Amino acid sequence: MISLIPSRFNLTRRGPNLLLGVALACTLLPASAWAWGWAIRDTARQASENPTIYLGDSIEFHWDVNADGWGATYKKAGAGTVNTSAGMNWQDLAWVDEAGDGYGGNEGVKSAAFQGTSVATWYYSLWLGWGTSIGDNGHWYTGQSSWNEGSGTFVSGSYTVSTLVAPSAQSASQASSSQIDLGWTKGVSGGSSKDTIIFRSTSATAPTPVGGTTYNPNTDYTLGGISYRCIYRTSGTTTSDTGLSAGTKYYYYFFAENWSYYSAGVTANACTTVTIGTQPANATVCLGSTAQFSVTANAGTTPTYKWQVWKGSSWADCTSSDGSNFTTPTFTTVATTSGMSGYKYRCVVTDACGTTAVNADGNATLTVNTKSADPTSATAGSATICSGSSTTLTLNGGGGGTSETVKWYTGSCGGTLAATGNGASVSPTTTTTYYGRYEDGSPCNYNSACASVEVTVIPASAGGTAAAVDSSVCSGTAPTISLSDNVGNVVKWQYSSDNFASDVHDIANTTTTLDNAPTITATTYYRAVVQNSTCSEANSLVATVTIQSSTPNIFDWRAEADSGNWVWPGTGDYPWYSNPNYFTEPENEVHIKVDNNVQLAWYNDVSSLTINKLEYGSSATEARTLTGNALSFADLCGTEPAIVNNASATHVINVDLEGDDTEPLNIGATGGGLTFGGDIDNNGQDLLVATLNGKVVSMSGEISGAGGLAKYDNGSLTLSGANTYSGGTTITGANSKVYVSGDGNLGDTSGDILIDAGEEGGLWITGATTLNAGRTLTIDEYGGCINVGANTVTINGPVVN
Repeated sequence: MISLIPSRFNLTRRGPNLLLGVALACTLLPASAWAWGWAIRDTARQASENPTIYLGDSIEFHWDVNADGWGATYKKAGAGTVNTSAGMNWQDLAWVDEAGDGYGGNEGVKSAAFQGTSVATWYYSLWLGWGTSIGDNGHWYTGQSSWNEGSGTFVSGSYTVSTLVAPSAQSASQASSSQIDLGWTKGVSGGSSKDTIIFRSTSATAPTPVGGTTYNPNTDYTLGGISYRCIYRTSGTTTSDTGLSAGTKYYYYFFAENWSYYSAGVTANACTTVTIGTQPANATVCLGSTAQFSVTANAGTTPTYKWQVWKGSSWADCTSSDGSNFTTPTFTTVATTSGMSGYKYRCVVTDACGTTAVNADGNATLTVNTKSADPTSATAGSATICSGSSTTLTLNGGGGGTSETVKWYTGSCGGTLAATGNGASVSPTTTTTYYGRYEDGSPCNYNSACASVEVTVIPASAGGTAAAVDSSVCSGTAPTISLSDNVGNVVKWQYSSDNFASDVHDIANTTTTLDNAPTITATTYYRAVVQNSTCSEANSLVATVTIQSSTPNIFDWRAEADSGNWVWPGTGDYPWYSNPNYFTEPENEVHIKVDNNVQLAWYNDVSSLTINKLEYGSSATEARTLTGNALSFADLCGTEPAIVNNASATHVINVDLEGDDTEPLNIGATGGGLTFGGDIDNNGQDLLVATLNGKVVSMSGEISGAGGLAKYDNGSLTLSGANTYSGGTTITGANSKVYVSGDGNLGDTSGDILIDAGEEGGLWITGATTLNAGRTLTIDEYGGCINVGANTVTINGPVVN
């Protein structure tokens, strides 16, 4: 085996890299002399032929190869830290295999590169395979220097990797609460990759960046268990670090950087300006409680706090006599007194660099509120009021609380809120007890004891309703008015001709019945004036009284009537005629007359009908029967109520009848008879029955009422009902007769009997009977008789002749 020794070895530095160029001439040595060893650098030449590069720079090796025979092979080269073959720390440079497959296949300039990754002097040599030689007369290239190599000279190469020079004159200065400005002098100048890299941290421990590792700006890294942020990596000499937290101390670490290899570091630090983020706010507390003031500072992790108080003249540091926690973000005062109201508080905040911030306006003001004292009494403006009226409520004594409010409750103290304020107006509808108290708002939130007052409510005056006993009266009469539903007493009555528009006259009467009104001749209006206790007077509803006409309106039954109904059915002709109009049904207080034989079945379908007169004219010659609703009769200003038959036929009235309460009901059978099948109520007045020319009137229903019965003229009256009228029975007029079958036909047992009918007239008793002892039988001036026929009649009462 043989070793080939290179005779020429070139190193060339190119750009940031060092190019090592080699033109090699080899000397063939015996195996025993080299034995596959490595060429070692000549010690004498080492100092003058050793180029220097910076940590991170690269070098290249160049050499010429001549292939003299088949299978020439280039193997590898190595580097070490000592100048002996045995002590070399050889490293594989990962050069490619240069073997060829024939003569001349591997000739030419060869090269390899290596980066200086650690500080040292590095040695290089070649080891060539069989059949390979190196060209003659090569030389070294180290940028600007060259060295000739003679044939057969022992040659190898080396270079030295130098440390990077750290930046200097570094500085960090406070710019604002979020910015620190940095400056420095570069440690290494020249070369495009020789930059400055800066790391930032709040830790005072410097980082050690790892050579060969690239750190990018604006990126966080963990080095040695501590977080750092790379903020800068370029070639300048100043920068500003922004977006920082206020009041925080930052450390900056500066390194020279070359192809991701780093110098030793230098340090600078600065703090951002401390600021007050949230100022302390005003505080309002209740007397005797404490107040708190808080501040939020932007002051990093180790700020200090100092609270101060302004008591009217100057700011002074707080002590334990002012409160507690006066060196913390939240200060608590001592229990407040009224004298502390108006004190101002502020906080001085200092960061780690000794800069301070303070809420200089000092507007955190303390207000101390006081509680209300209990009231001594409560009163009402009027302790008794009328319903619908109001009164005022007043709370007396006590109070004095800050921002106190007076509130009034019903039901209980604090029950249902009724009113607010001293002198509040209330309008209870029933007697009510009110509870008043002082209520202090936040922060005291205090309610005093209550004082109460009762307000008595009486009903308001109510006029009620005035109603006329007769809503229509005759001219020259005085109406009677009654009052109902009133609340309070009648003060007086009043009447008016224009419904109280302007014409108003008083009547001295304090009762609920006006019975002393003056007579009237026109429509007149009446009202009562009512007052309940001290409440305002109230007028009643008005009663209107009109003047009746003395001549009734006559309703004639028309020959065109389509049915016997008194109410027009809505088809055919109207049943009634009253000049100048046709009517659908009769009205109150009219004169009803029939003088034809049309519709002999009459039916009164008018409810609550009051008339003055029912007349059958002389042309009503066929018997007519009336059924249906009852009829009431009323006087019409001197025209007494009456039922008259001037026709020759006997007409039948099978409806109940009611007489007037002031005038007798007259029944006259002058042309024909009358038959009554219904009950008759005389309404306290006499029932006068007149029969002429022997005409007959029959009454089979009950006759009732306080009035009596009087039979006149020469016809006859037959009574067959169980009568109860109590005013007695009078039979008068020549040949006037009354037929009865027994004592029960003569009304109440206390009713007397008077006969003044001449020798052909009197009482005809058609059955055995006993006249009650309560009756007095009087035979008057013209005499009369009691005809009993074949019957036995007993008279138990007195007889007066």
